[in-house]
Amino acid sequence: MRKLKRFISVILVCAISLAFLPAAFAANNEPSDAIIEFIKEREGYREYAYFDAGEYYIGYGTGCEYGEYPNGVSEAEADRLLRNALNKFANEVDSFADKYGISLTQSRFDALLSFTYNVGSGWMRGNNRLATYFKNGIENYSDVEIVDAMGVWSHQGGKVLAGLIKRRIAEAKIFLYGDYTGSNSPDYCYLAVDRNGGELENDIFCYLKGESYGVLPSPVLKGRSFIGWARSDGSILSEADSVTKNLSVKALWGDADASVVKLSSKSGGFKDVKEDDPYYAAISYCAEKDLMNGVGNEMFDPSGTLSRAMLVTVIWRLAGSPASSFEMTFRDVEAGQWYTEAVRWAAENGVVNGYSAEQFAPNDNITREQLAAVLYRFAATDGVRDGEIAETSVSDVFSDAADISPYAESAAVWAGFTGVLEVFGRRIMPKDDATRAQTALALMAYCEMR
Repeated sequence: MRKLKRFISVILVCAISLAFLPAAFAANNEPSDAIIEFIKEREGYREYAYFDAGEYYIGYGTGCEYGEYPNGVSEAEADRLLRNALNKFANEVDSFADKYGISLTQSRFDALLSFTYNVGSGWMRGNNRLATYFKNGIENYSDVEIVDAMGVWSHQGGKVLAGLIKRRIAEAKIFLYGDYTGSNSPDYCYLAVDRNGGELENDIFCYLKGESYGVLPSPVLKGRSFIGWARSDGSILSEADSVTKNLSVKALWGDADASVVKLSSKSGGFKDVKEDDPYYAAISYCAEKDLMNGVGNEMFDPSGTLSRAMLVTVIWRLAGSPASSFEMTFRDVEAGQWYTEAVRWAAENGVVNGYSAEQFAPNDNITREQLAAVLYRFAATDGVRDGEIAETSVSDVFSDAADISPYAESAAVWAGFTGVLEVFGRRIMPKDDATRAQTALALMAYCEMR
């Protein structure tokens, strides 16, 4: 009897102890099929290892060592690697939740798992806003504050990437609403800001679509007065403006008395571009970013034209001037020309096709439909293209749709909808040469989507 009582006592002690053990010990969270598909869609499948942000990855963004998979991996193997990697991150998410007594539903766990898989677990150990929100009680913060706290984790190599901001918002919608598709919950838009030399804690801000911006961030620059945030068309964003789409804006600074606005020392150097010119902001932007320079004698020549070689070289620079060993078939692109490597890279990546397999015509003026097509193709490699827009019928959009070459129809619709190509009424004037000013506007609009 004494042994029986001792056995019962041991059982009771164990039962009481188990009741107070961390939740992760009692039950391990596992990623749902929905979040695995979500991650796969956004990471994309790569058969062979690739180098990105200082590390090697393979499959669906799983880290690996150089030469670890010389023969690549199949999709099935990539799926296995992904699930194994997610198990590690799942344990870290569970441990973080246990440490601060956070109860996670499946969708909240899934959202944090995808977030951590993409940005790493460092966010859990810092004093960033998101970690602080959890430590203080996530229920004490509004939905838009949570979206905003996740949205700032959208940089790669110090550069804001539009695709990463969109992923952060999608993950926040899973966390807040259990919405894995993003179609059954409120929409949010981001505001990406260029501080233009000023000081500001963040450069990404998220807002609820349909609401007004309210209080806008205010940067500081010693000896200068902050004028406001300039849109691509040069207009100033107002706190009363409605949030309708993703925006990229730039800080405008004036003298200390706020009487003089100066975009930069480089932007005002063209004698033929005045501040009231409709293309002034775009030309200033391209000059500042070294995308387009003047034609000499302090002139930009806004109504002049741009050659096909010039445009491809600009796109190549946007891509980071990557090296290419591709064997071109264009007979009119000679080795050693200033545009040769740009055309080589563009041909390899499908950014340009040429008039034929042997003719690129580097010195021909770029037409408006060609400009749209080049940027449209580049957008596919750059991760910023909205595929759904291209499904719209071109005849429903432009009154001069019949003038658009078949190869450029999808590109024209995309360029018109996104603002990459200026549309005049309902006319896109596809066969007209693109002026230097129009090209500057297209480049600035494209860069704002990146």
